[in-house]
Amino acid sequence: MKKTVLITGATGYFGQVLLRDLVKSRKYNIHLLLEDINDYQSVNRHFSLFSNVDAVVHLAALLPSYKGSEQDIIQTNYLATRNLASLCGNTHFIFLSTESVFKSDPNIAWDINDMKNPETTYGISKDAAEDFLLKESGLSDVTILRTSMLYGYDQPKRKNFLRFLYECMENKTEVEVFTDVYNRPTHVNDLSVFILDIIEKKLTGIIHAAAEAYVSRYELGKIFCDAHGYSRDLLIPVTQPIGGRMHKQLNLKPSERFTRQIKLPLRERVITCLEKLEI
Repeated sequence: MKKTVLITGATGYFGQVLLRDLVKSRKYNIHLLLEDINDYQSVNRHFSLFSNVDAVVHLAALLPSYKGSEQDIIQTNYLATRNLASLCGNTHFIFLSTESVFKSDPNIAWDINDMKNPETTYGISKDAAEDFLLKESGLSDVTILRTSMLYGYDQPKRKNFLRFLYECMENKTEVEVFTDVYNRPTHVNDLSVFILDIIEKKLTGIIHAAAEAYVSRYELGKIFCDAHGYSRDLLIPVTQPIGGRMHKQLNLKPSERFTRQIKLPLRERVITCLEKLEI
């Protein structure tokens, strides 16, 4: 019998990739929660109609780039997650979290059980949601996926770092790129394939779903230029100004059960980052 999988955030940047892969697998009944997750009445009514859900993949969230109030972030990323989890009964609950539950420290690669200390409202909201799911929700099967910078295809409406670089290179515009802001760029295809494996095998617990390459934005910029034939001369190395909004050296130690299924290294993946998503 096919498992039934419910997804929130299926229209987002990563959600579209996961939905595509679930459909292509032909192994699941797929259900989309398209209502605003802050509309508790609609969400509760939705769940009352679909009681036999095997797995919920909760992707819907406000991102660090959100320009609204901090309370909006707490409401969406934490309180709405609490409400959603309260409706799930014995469902396998898969939650997309973030490296931002930790603090920047150039001397530490954060492991799954290390003490969290978020420095941003976004990180605080995800930290609180994690703690609720693991300690208070009563759910027996919870998977927490902490990930790093997601990339993988071109979506003009999503102004991510690689899209920004592309526009600068095409316009032959010099661009300042941080030498002290580090990430583990994680390809959406790798994360999506891994989530299908999580659903199939019912893997639970905290997993650091981040790639092995730990690079600065400047290093990533050079990889991008080399992969797509642009001149590195347009990249101007700078450090982030005091009070900048981005984490500097936040190093998420990847979990082996994620990295061992990655098929392609960073440079080969970056080659694909300007392609359109094939649905």
